[in-house]
Amino acid sequence: MRVTMAWELGGGGGHVGRLGVLGHALRSRGHRVDLLCRDPQLGHRWSGPGSFDRVIQAPTRPKPTDRPTVATWADILLHACYHGSASDCHAYIEAWANALEACRPDVLVTDFAPTAVLLAGRLDAPCINVSTGYDMPPAGRDSLPNLRALAGFADADTFDTTIGERRLLEKLADRLPSGTQRLTDLYAGMNRIRTTVPALDHYGPQPDGRYVGRLPVPPVPTADTDWPAGNGLRLAGYVKPFAMLGLLLDLLGLTGIASLLHLTRINARNTQPNVTVTAEPLPLDVLARDADIGVCHAGAATVATFARAGVPMLLIPLNTEQAITARRVAELGIGIAVGPEDAEGLRGGLQRLLADGRFTASAKTFAATLGGFDLDAALCTTVDAIESLSCSSRHSET
Repeated sequence: MRVTMAWELGGGGGHVGRLGVLGHALRSRGHRVDLLCRDPQLGHRWSGPGSFDRVIQAPTRPKPTDRPTVATWADILLHACYHGSASDCHAYIEAWANALEACRPDVLVTDFAPTAVLLAGRLDAPCINVSTGYDMPPAGRDSLPNLRALAGFADADTFDTTIGERRLLEKLADRLPSGTQRLTDLYAGMNRIRTTVPALDHYGPQPDGRYVGRLPVPPVPTADTDWPAGNGLRLAGYVKPFAMLGLLLDLLGLTGIASLLHLTRINARNTQPNVTVTAEPLPLDVLARDADIGVCHAGAATVATFARAGVPMLLIPLNTEQAITARRVAELGIGIAVGPEDAEGLRGGLQRLLADGRFTASAKTFAATLGGFDLDAALCTTVDAIESLSCSSRHSET
């Protein structure tokens, strides 16, 4: 079986790491796996050796210079994929169509690849989406979900959530499948695996959801987990450069808590004896197992790892998707969310997590509810689902 995996949007390693684990498992069962990837360098770094037969550069578009406020998934697509003229958008879609057809897949697996989903009907192959589900908003509503409302942003009510969808459908009218009236029509009947749990679903628990929890992490090289000396507590973190990063490091130094952080995109130096910062990835499962507190930007895989280990979290979301996840975590009582420029919130949030044992108690309780979401079982279920699509396709042809 030839499997093509497609990744189009997102800048972190979570998407390609998820696909890498699947690719490795599928190849171990004798299948050929190609990754059509927006960033091949990141694809190689986060997927692990032996995950794919080929990592292929996917069509990309330069990012627009403006950063409009988005309220729905349609707004995200207009900004990230389908900005500019209709002809430019059509050319981009056709470039994706050519790339997919060149791979000649028996099964197409998508993760944050909306253009591949749009084109799935053109391929002589079934398609399955494997993601948290954020890239496929649920149908059955008068308008797309208001992402800003889900994130708890104060300005949510000021946006008309129908405008972006109308603009998108008009711009792509000549490239949409016949009968498409709503953006969510593209996802109707789509095979899907949700790599999250109902309580952390961005749109709330879905009745049609096939939740497997988190998939295992890819076997990528990692730095040693040598904890620095501290006051007996341990804090683990995965963070990127953000406005209050210096303050965070200073606060950790003042608390005396043994802190081990992976800081992406920059090789930071830190002189605090109880804080170790590494530019190399750290084995997150090991970190979470040994940590008392987790710090991250509320990426889905990182949150799931801390949640599964019963670790309360300090969340510093950098985008709307992360802000929604952070709000879900806060509502569960297993973490505190603060803005990336909120100095007082950062100070207070860290202090509350250290002083209030209720967060740890709630995190342990929530982790117990996740006992049914086993990593190996999640991987096996997902790979079986992909294989079954190829079998079903062959039977339908005969």
